[in-house]
Order: sequence, then structure tokens, then C-alpha cells
Amino acid sequence: MTTPKEFQSNLLVRPEVIGTPSALTHFLANTSSQRRLMFDNAAAQVEVIQGNETARFQTGFESKFGKYEFDDCARDQDIQVVKVIPKFGLSVSHDKIRSNPSFTVVYIGADDNKIGFFNINDYRELHSGFGYKNKKVTKSCPSEGDYIAKDQKFTTAPNHDGPLYNMGLNANVCYMPMWDTTDDAFVISESLAARFTHTVIARKEITIDLDTRPLNLYGDDTDYRCFPDIGNQVRDDGILIALRKLDGNSFLTDFANDELSVPRHMHDNLIMAPPGATIVDINVFINHKQIRKIEDTCYTQLLEYNQLHNAYYSAVIDVFEDLTRKGFQCSPAFNNLVTRCKCFCYNRGGKAMILVDKKDVIENVKLELVYAYEQKISKGYKLSGSDGSKGVVSAIWKDEDMPVSIQGVRADIIITAESPFNRLNGGQFIEQFLSLVSGVVTENVRMGIVPVNQAFDYVLDYINDVQPNFAKLIKDELTTKELQDDFVEAVKEDGIYMIIPPFCNSLSSDLYLKLSKKYNVVRGPITYYRRNPDGSREKIVTKCPGLIGAKYLLLLGKRPADTITASEFGYVNQFMSPMKPNRRWAKAQCLHGQTPQKYGEDEVANITAITGPMCSERIIGLYSNSSVAMDALASKLLTAEHPSALGNIGMSTKNIVDTSSNIGLMKHMLCEIGYELKDMETPNEN
Repeated sequence: MTTPKEFQSNLLVRPEVIGTPSALTHFLANTSSQRRLMFDNAAAQVEVIQGNETARFQTGFESKFGKYEFDDCARDQDIQVVKVIPKFGLSVSHDKIRSNPSFTVVYIGADDNKIGFFNINDYRELHSGFGYKNKKVTKSCPSEGDYIAKDQKFTTAPNHDGPLYNMGLNANVCYMPMWDTTDDAFVISESLAARFTHTVIARKEITIDLDTRPLNLYGDDTDYRCFPDIGNQVRDDGILIALRKLDGNSFLTDFANDELSVPRHMHDNLIMAPPGATIVDINVFINHKQIRKIEDTCYTQLLEYNQLHNAYYSAVIDVFEDLTRKGFQCSPAFNNLVTRCKCFCYNRGGKAMILVDKKDVIENVKLELVYAYEQKISKGYKLSGSDGSKGVVSAIWKDEDMPVSIQGVRADIIITAESPFNRLNGGQFIEQFLSLVSGVVTENVRMGIVPVNQAFDYVLDYINDVQPNFAKLIKDELTTKELQDDFVEAVKEDGIYMIIPPFCNSLSSDLYLKLSKKYNVVRGPITYYRRNPDGSREKIVTKCPGLIGAKYLLLLGKRPADTITASEFGYVNQFMSPMKPNRRWAKAQCLHGQTPQKYGEDEVANITAITGPMCSERIIGLYSNSSVAMDALASKLLTAEHPSALGNIGMSTKNIVDTSSNIGLMKHMLCEIGYELKDMETPNEN
């Protein structure tokens, strides 16, 4: 369908009153204020996905929200380019490096006549591993001498489609109670999980100490490569880089050429990444005192990248010196860039300085590897509608098992039927119903049920019933037979899209009843298949009738890998309480978060309210506060004949409380200021 222009519709409430991002909720009049606030919070967490689609129903404000994006190329004036500097200057001597993650464009401002710059970046790294590859707006990079207008864009997020801003996917939803569905849990199909594929941009920071050598896992006898070069993939075993410490007892054998190409899983420090992930950026920082001393071939690749970094720094300094000799002044941003380059570019008179990674001095080498890979969503991912219907994926079914309506529409997602009522956001039902009617109208045109010469009027009549102002806009724009035929062909191919602003006065219960009769949209039994433990399928036909229509879904920024941890008690403080590790090697070695699960204030309050204080103190002591109890539980889990059916661990609640490190520390601190903390009597129960 042709892209609609922005327009003001028959609004009952001014957009300024509802605020942002409520302006994205097209059925806002049917959404409670609590759910609106929920979406206000969720809107900032919406992530970019690869298969983003235009919503079937839009509010007209999407394009305005699309202007709020990361744009490293933004400028406040027209410019003339004086130099384009790639981060990695590609040459024959560095033939392993075949791509550049960014270009620095140095320019002279047309208004202030000062030297400025911007970066054209290949990717955008976001929180929790989310990110995206930038979409190039222009086919080529700027060249020296080019005159560029201030509003010329070079990159955008990939969910921009011309003036449209696509945030999620249209997915067929079935509202039906299931064991796997609750107010906060959804069932989705395998195909929907694949459609929500997104790009993960992750970064590993690796410190290579003086007594450590990187292994030759990506090279050969003549070319020592210890990690994948930019554009190359991680090995099938997932080893990004392997580090081996010097051991005087086995030095001769550990560091033989053939041994340096074989990782030892029980001995080496293996930094892992998803197999097949592609390296998109590399940063190498070497202590200036070590650069001239490094002669070992295992550092060849690191030195290559360090030399390329220096070439970039030197190129920036050259431009600065050339333009300042000509009398140009620097903008503050470009002055900061030059200062940074001078600090790092030792061969251009840079002063000796101490490189620091947070609090730690870089004694030898620090390596940053940025990689990207595609990730389908799985259990634990969080989805939301623009109505605030937020929940977590609890199960993923095969497509052939998903519910099918009597209209032949197969569901992509199952949401419990009570959720819209409990949360007072019935706009979901309106969206589902109108999507279904739009599908019926589209199918009647596509199958030729409606005569060709009547198709345009037929579609326009339906749109006029739902949103008269939008129908008028289409009629005024498509004044010729040729344009109207193109519109019908677009409907056949892509379906019907509509702009329905919030609080639009054309929507009512009478309208929905009218549409259901006019287009013969009736409810009927829903058919789906249940998988038995033996793998067989059992056909289920519901007694209650239902409908299946589309709903616009958004992916929120929560990766399960950030919170799922193994059952471990390895990272503890001096008081044997679980803690988050602060060592880089501990974080780098595992793909999952390393913080043990602990009970927060809400969990403690809920447990105490439900089970009472005695049960609460036993659970909290057993799982977090008593190292003795945690050891006993771990021992039982490892040695019991039926670990999933433990009755007790052989410790009373009193013993668990007495061995609580937190309580012991509290007693010690109070004694120091003259107070004695006495225990309350606790029943001696296992």
C-alpha cells in the first residue's frame, strides 16, 4: 500500500494530553492507566529485530518516534569534507583485515568555519548484548571535497522503512487458557521465534599478562593468529582466544609450536563466544614500555592491529596540523579527538603514560573483541504489545500444533483469555478483531470474490467504516484509475494497513457488531494439538468458540542469559555470602551471568507473608546466608539417590540461623558498640 501521509484525525483528546509514548497505543481509550504506564516503561526497552514489520494499525505518531535514534553523523550545519579516515587503513601488508567498522569524516563547518568530525559506524552496541548493524542510507562513503547538507543522513537503524518506523511484528494471537499461559506467560510458535531473530553485539575484554601467551588457534606455522580477524568467524568449538600461563616445569613442552595450536581445556584460560559469531571490531592497547620489547611471534597479530591504530591516530594528527597551519580553529569535539590521538600515538611525540583499565594498570596488553551473531528468541524472552500486555515466553510449540480458527487462521502466540480482563486493556480484542476483518476483506479481493471493477470501492468502504478520515485521505490521494488499481494490487500482496489515532471517535461496540455481520465474521471452535510424553499428537477441539487475529508484538531488552545462572556457590565474599565477581577473567570465561541468585526484599516479604517467619528464615538461610547449610544442600544434591525429592538436609532451622554469616557479622558489629543481639527461640525442626 502507498505510504500514508501524516494527518490529524477525529480525535476526542489532544495528543499533548496523553503524552508519550502513549501516542503509540492506538486503542488507548480501551487501555487502563496502569497498563499505559507499563508500556511507558517498556517502550524504552524495545529492541531492534531483523524481521521488523509495519503495524497493521498505526497511530500516526510512529514516524515521529523514529526520529529519536542513535545518529553519530548528526550535524548542526552544512559541511565540506576535508578528510575521510578509516579506523583500519586497509593495505597489502594487512591482507587479513578486509573490512572497517567505522570511518572518521573530518570537515570544515559552513557556518562557524571550524574543524569538526563525525563517525560513520557499521554497528550499534546496546545493553545486555542487544544491538544492530546500521543500515546505510547512501551507497558510498563521503569523499574529500564533498559539500554535504546538514540534514543528509548516512546510517539509520534497520527498522526504518522510508518515513515509517517499524518496531515489531504482526502475529496472530489466540486468547485461550493453557497450562503454559498466565497473565505473565505466553506460548509462541517456532516460526514466530525465528521471526523475532535479532542481532547480538557482544564484547569481550581480555587482559594478556606478561607471563601469559595467546595460542595459535586461527593461524598456521607461517602466520600466527590468536583470534579471528575482522570479518572472520569464531571456531566451531566456541573458543574466541586461549591464553596459556608460563610454567617452568613444563615450559619446553607447553610452548612447542605444535602445542601452541592445541587448547588444553583443563589448563588454559579459554575465552568463549558463540560458534560462528563474526568479529566486527577490535581494539588493542599495549603498555608503551612493552611495545619495543615484544618479539615473540605470538604477539604478531596484536602488533598489526596496534600499528593500524597508530596509523589512524597519526592520520588525525596530520589533518589537525595541516588545517591549523592554514588558520582554521577546532571545534571542542575535534580538539578532544586530537588530544586522545596524541596520547596514544607514541611515535608522534606522545608522552609516556600509564594505561589503566578501570582500576587495574595494563602491564602488558589489553584486547577488546567485538562480535555479532544472530539469535532467535527462546524461553525467558520478554514480549509486549503497545497496550502494555507484557509477558515472558514460557513455551515454544511446533507450528502444526498451534491453534487454528474456523477461518483457517493459525495462531502464532497464545495468551491466556483472562489477561485482558485482569489488566483492563481490552484494546487487544479490538486489534485482534479488526485484524481478522481486514484479513477477510483482503482475502475476498485476492480470491476474486469481489469483482475487479468493484475492488477499490469495496476496500475503501471497509476503511471508511473503521476510520472515515483515513478513507477520505486515500480517496483524495488516489484520483486516477491507475492509482486505484495499484492500491488494490498492494492490498492483495500486503494486506490492509490503517492509521487509527488514540481516542478516535469512530470506534464503538456498534461498529464491531456491524462489521461482524457485514463480513460474516463468526466465532467457532478452535483446533489445536497436544504433545504427549511419547511424542504422539492428540487433537483437541474446544467447546467454547473463539477467534484468531493479528496483534502487534514488540521484543523487550531482556536476554535470559543475563539472569540464568548455574546452581553454584563459588563466588562469595570473606563472609561466605554470594556476591558478583569483580575479576575480568571470571566474567569472560562464561556466557552466562555469574551472580548467584539471591532473594530480594519483595521475595522475602512474599515468602514471609505466605509461609510465616520460621519457614522464611529457613529458606533464606539455606539458599544464601549460611555457607554451612549451602554446603550441606550441595552435598545432598550430589549424593542423594533422588535429588529432586529431598526431605531435609540434616540441619535444624536453629543450626541454619546459628551458622548465618550475615547474622554473625551483625552481632559482631553491634558488640563493638556495646550492644548484644540475642536470638529468638526457634523450633528445632528439620
